Amino acid sequence: VYLWKARQVQLRDNRITRGKDGFYISFSDLIMVERNTVSGCRYGIHYMYSNNNTFHANVFRDSAVGGAVMNSTGVTLTGNTFEGSRSAETGVGLIFKDVDRVLVRENRVVRNRIALEFDNAPSTPDGWVKIERNLIAFNEVGFSLMSTAAITVTENTIVENLRQVQSRGAVRADANHWWVDGRGNYWGDYTGFDIAGDGIGDVPYRRTDLLEDLAGRVPALQAFLFTPAHHAIDAAARMLPLLDAQPVVEDRAPLMQPPVGAASASGTGPAPSTDIAVLWVGVALLAPAAFSVAALRPRKRLS
Repeated sequence: VYLWKARQVQLRDNRITRGKDGFYISFSDLIMVERNTVSGCRYGIHYMYSNNNTFHANVFRDSAVGGAVMNSTGVTLTGNTFEGSRSAETGVGLIFKDVDRVLVRENRVVRNRIALEFDNAPSTPDGWVKIERNLIAFNEVGFSLMSTAAITVTENTIVENLRQVQSRGAVRADANHWWVDGRGNYWGDYTGFDIAGDGIGDVPYRRTDLLEDLAGRVPALQAFLFTPAHHAIDAAARMLPLLDAQPVVEDRAPLMQPPVGAASASGTGPAPSTDIAVLWVGVALLAPAAFSVAALRPRKRLS
């Protein structure tokens, strides 16, 4: 379905398979795309230079990219499924680039190589991009954030992703907001506690990726990414914080129970803890290189 310079069009209850783009929408405003099923395409949604449009209750499955939203303002995506975008070259559930005033609410983004990718989002200093109450599960990467991302992420269920958040470029953890008004997100690998019993974790959910940080300076360490040694050194860094790395995410109000989506994804409990034997194997493999890199870091001068 190809729209160019269209206005006030409603696209409902279609089935599209094995096309180049399921929906190509360009320079078109006030469009409603609802209850469609798109599968086996290059892009489920290929969308640019279009404003104030809504995608509701659609299914985008097994395409190279579930949806790419670019150079647009006022886009709402609610109740959709983006699933099975797993190609090595692309494989992204949803891409947002140069967008503003975007609301992504109550969608299922599951079994993709990358669930959500953000670049220059929002595109204006006073703009916003809100990711609320979605299920983000069983992806290789949950959130892929360029250094130009400044999104707000609240009340999502984020579970069983190989990497919950990936920073691409300079780390700007403070630019993205992971909690609003005392409520953050449910993280499947959160290991904190709730003494107050108010449903909010008493310690922040904070993730760093020490090995990835080190691999940026010692390329040979990339051979250990996503191996048991990677998980081991990550666990060791949390338990024995001898080396520092910039956090890629800090949620100061993590939720103790999933607000949405748990019933639709089986086995969404916390990730299993690293076996102690594997932990020490990983430390033995990587600690010498890690300490060598740490020794090369310039020390902060005391004022």
